[in-house]
Amino acid sequence: MKTELLFAIRLLILFSCKQNQRQVIKIDGEWNVKAEEIVGIGTIDTDIIYESEYCKLKQDEFCEFSIRNFDTELLLLVIYSISENGNKLNLSITVGFGLETRVYNIIKISNRKLILVNSNAPFREFSRIELRAIN
Repeated sequence: MKTELLFAIRLLILFSCKQNQRQVIKIDGEWNVKAEEIVGIGTIDTDIIYESEYCKLKQDEFCEFSIRNFDTELLLLVIYSISENGNKLNLSITVGFGLETRVYNIIKISNRKLILVNSNAPFREFSRIELRAIN
């Protein structure tokens, strides 16, 4: 009974939101990098976790998530936004004293899989990121 009620509430929230908020709801949680492609290098195998917490776009202009690289023990805090129609993810990463922004097309998004592609990525930057949900 509780499971059915919880499912009905999530479904109601999902269909009553704008497209970009629906995408943010799907991104909520922990994601393991399944594959990454870097311009000029190719596919790499990394041990990276992306972690996002629930964010309501009406109240916040951007949402936040962290990127943990277990190979280098690096932790990055990142902000992102989703385009109004829900098909682009704007990612801003702190570099030095400034922000670098990358725009990724959302190729696939579900509760289990997220594929992002940046066809204009510069040399040595991620052109394709494929993530799989952990939880």
